Amino acid sequence: MEALQELQELRDKIVNKAIVVGYSFGMLSYVITFIRALEYGFNWAFACISLVVLYLGILTFYRKRINLNLKIFSIAIVILAALVTGLSHFGYMVSSKAYIILIPIFLSFVIGYRKAFVMLLVFSGCYMFFGILYMSKVLPLNVDANVYALSPVAWGMDISIISLTALALLIVGRLYSDTIVNNLSTIKSKNEELESKQRKYQLLFENSIDAIVLLRDGVVVDVNSSAQEMFKAKTDELVGKRIVDFLPELQSDGSDSEDLMAYVTDQLSKKKVVSFEMQHKRMDGTLFDADVKIAVLQIEDGFHYQAVLKDVTHRKKQQKEIGKYREHLERLVEDRTSELNTVNEKLQNSNNELTEQHKKLRKSYADLKSMQKKLIEAEKMASIGLLTAGVAHEINNPLNFIQTGLYSLQNQVDSSSPDSVFEKNQEVLGYMEEGVRRISNIVNSLGSFNSNASVKFKKSDVVEVVNNCLTVLNHKIIDRIQVVKNFTEEKIWVYGDENGLHQVFINVLHNAVQAIKNDGQIGVDIEVKNDKVIVYIKDNGIGMSKHTVSKMFDPFYTKKTLGEGTGLGMTIVYNVIKEHRGSINVDSKLGEGTQVKIQLPIYNI
Repeated sequence: MEALQELQELRDKIVNKAIVVGYSFGMLSYVITFIRALEYGFNWAFACISLVVLYLGILTFYRKRINLNLKIFSIAIVILAALVTGLSHFGYMVSSKAYIILIPIFLSFVIGYRKAFVMLLVFSGCYMFFGILYMSKVLPLNVDANVYALSPVAWGMDISIISLTALALLIVGRLYSDTIVNNLSTIKSKNEELESKQRKYQLLFENSIDAIVLLRDGVVVDVNSSAQEMFKAKTDELVGKRIVDFLPELQSDGSDSEDLMAYVTDQLSKKKVVSFEMQHKRMDGTLFDADVKIAVLQIEDGFHYQAVLKDVTHRKKQQKEIGKYREHLERLVEDRTSELNTVNEKLQNSNNELTEQHKKLRKSYADLKSMQKKLIEAEKMASIGLLTAGVAHEINNPLNFIQTGLYSLQNQVDSSSPDSVFEKNQEVLGYMEEGVRRISNIVNSLGSFNSNASVKFKKSDVVEVVNNCLTVLNHKIIDRIQVVKNFTEEKIWVYGDENGLHQVFINVLHNAVQAIKNDGQIGVDIEVKNDKVIVYIKDNGIGMSKHTVSKMFDPFYTKKTLGEGTGLGMTIVYNVIKEHRGSINVDSKLGEGTQVKIQLPIYNI
C-alpha cells in the first residue's frame, strides 16, 4: 500500500512537470502558429488552438489541485485537439503528428502500458482517418507542400514539436531514473525489514502456546507445533486436509459440524474476527473441546483464515463439576432457608415474649428507681438518726446553763445585796447567753440536713458546710478526738446542691469518727488550687485494706455491724461528687489511718 502511494505521488510529480514544460513549449508553438496564421490567414483551426492553449494555461495554474486521472485525461484531450486541428488544415505536413509517438510513451509511465496502447490506437486511428479523407479528396489540401517545405515557420513548428517531444521523454526518463536510484536503498531496507518480520512471525507462529492452523477455502495450509501436539499428528498428516475432517459429525449439543462451519464462514464474510467454542477430533479419534478464534488474513496469494485454538476440555469438566456443586449449594440454601424461616418464626414469637418481658423490666426498673430513692432517703434518715442522741445531749448542756442560771437568779433575789445581785446576775446571764448561742448553732446546723429538701444547685460555701457537719458531730468528737482545722473562715464558693454536699461531708467525717475507737485526731485541710477547692479529711484510726478501699463505693458494701448503716453512704457520696463534676480519692492503710481527698470546681462569677 505504501509503495503504491509512492508510485502515485511520482506519477503526479511527472505529470505536473510535463504540464509546465508542455505549456511553455505550447506558448512558443502558439507564437509560431500566430506568425504562420499571419502568412496563411486566420481560420477556425487557429481559434481552436487558441482555446486549447487557454485551457492548458488554466490546467497548468491549477495542476496541484486537480486529480491525477483528470490531468492525464485533460492532456490527452488537449494533444488530440491540437492533432485534429493541424490535420484538418495541413494534412500529413502537420507538425503535431509527433505527438502520436510522445503521448503513448508518456502515458505508459503514468497510467500503464495497456491504457497507453489504447491511446496510441486512438491517435493513430485519427491520423489514418484524416489521411483517408484527404486521399479520397473529401477534404481539399489547402497548403502547397513545396511552398510549406521552404517556409521557416514550418521548420520552426516542426523543431518546436520535436524538441517538446524529446524533452518530455527526457524528463520522464530522468524522474524515473532518479526515483529508482533514490529508492534502491529504501527497497533494500524494506526487504530486510520484511524478512526480519517474516522470521519473527515464523518464530511466534512455531512457538505459540496456542495451536494455530492456517486455512484456505476450508483446507489446512499450515500448522504450528502446538497444533500438532493438540491433534496428536504430524504436519504432513494435517496439511491438505479439510478442517471438517477434524470435527465429529455432531457437536455435543447435537448440532451438525459442517452446518456450524458454514455459519462461521458466513460470519467471517461480515466480520474480521469470529470467536466460538467447538468440539474437535484428534487423529486417534478422541474428542476435545476448544475455544476457537478465526481471523481473516489477506496474503499475496489470496484470503486465508487463521484459526487459534485453545483446549478447554479440562475447564469444561471443571465447569460441569462447578455446576453440580452450585446445584448442590442451591439445594442446601433452599433447605437452610426453610430452616431459617422456621427459626425466624420462633424468633418472632420469642421477640414478642421479649417485648413483653422488656415492658415488665422497664416497670421493674422504674420500681427499683423508686426503691433506690427511698433507700437513699432511708440512708439519709439513718445518718440523722445516728446523730439524734448526740444532738439531744448537746442541746441538754446549754439548757443546763440556762436552768442553772434561772435557779441562781431565784435564790439570789432575797439573800444578797443589790450590788452583789447585779454582778451575779451579769455572770449568770452570760452563761445563759452561751447556752442559747449553742442551741442556735445546733438548730441552724440541723436545718442543713432537711431530708425532704429537693435537689437545687446554687452558690454554696464549702467552709460553712464543713463547719456545720463538724458541729453536728461534735457530741461524738468531744472529750476523745482532737479536730485540727487547717483552713481560714473565708468563704469558698462552689456551685452545687447544699443538701448533697452536707451529706457528703457528714458521711466522710462520720466514717473518720467511727474509725477512731478510743482517742485520736482528725485533720481537715481546705485549699484552693487551679480553680478547684480541695478538701483533705485525715484520721489516724484503724484504716482499711486495699480490698475494702476497692469496694467501698459499691452499693450496700459495708464493714459496719447490723444497725450501724445500710452500706449506701459512700455510694451516695460518690454519686453526689460526680454530679458536681468533682472527684474523690481514698488512701488508707490498716493500722495507720485514712485520707479522703475531695475536689470540686470553684464557682466563678
